[in-house]
Amino acid sequence: MEFKRARKDEHIEQRKDEILNIARELCRENGVMAWSFNALGRRTSISKSNLYRYFKSREEVLMQLFALEIEVFVLGFDRRMDKGPYDIPAFSRAIAREYHCCPFLCELMSVAPAILEHHVDVTGIIPIKRSIMELAQIHGATVQRSLDWMTEEMAAWASQTIGVYAGGLWPVSHPSSAMVALGQMPEFKCMKVDFETQMVRFVTTLLRGMKVSVGKGGTPWDSPSDR
Repeated sequence: MEFKRARKDEHIEQRKDEILNIARELCRENGVMAWSFNALGRRTSISKSNLYRYFKSREEVLMQLFALEIEVFVLGFDRRMDKGPYDIPAFSRAIAREYHCCPFLCELMSVAPAILEHHVDVTGIIPIKRSIMELAQIHGATVQRSLDWMTEEMAAWASQTIGVYAGGLWPVSHPSSAMVALGQMPEFKCMKVDFETQMVRFVTTLLRGMKVSVGKGGTPWDSPSDR
């Protein structure tokens, strides 16, 4: 498959989409971090020098995929939560299930702040981060609509906190084959973690604590002396 250099803006965007789709295939085949920029160039039939015209690094490609996965998650969750408001257990099950059904998103969440963001050019990451911030506002509004006792600020904080926990929990609940084998031994069975179950427990505990704070006239980040 031979690509010609894209020159018009719309052709450049189309070429970027094609590159991202192929990068997604490489992630699915090899793992999120187990492919190189050179491999992407070979698969797309674009020389590495020409590939740099569209993305400055593999990490920038992954951050762009991250933003696209967030968009799918946020808009899908918003559509599915249109019957609200919900009680805390129902909301906790719904958001835990939503994350569980988005494994690629969770994988990217687990590496974005610790690895990807340390290897990107600031000019390339600015539009990606702006897109993510806009999606975060939509998600916060969905959370607030679903849990109508929340303020806008609380919903934004809760949605961010739940996302951070999901990203940290994903690799723990999806260990390597060696760790899976270890988990079969009786003495290590306590280390096995079910992602969806733990997410429900965490979100339920978090939201119940927040609701108690609201009932006492405070917010989750107030100290006892502030209430």
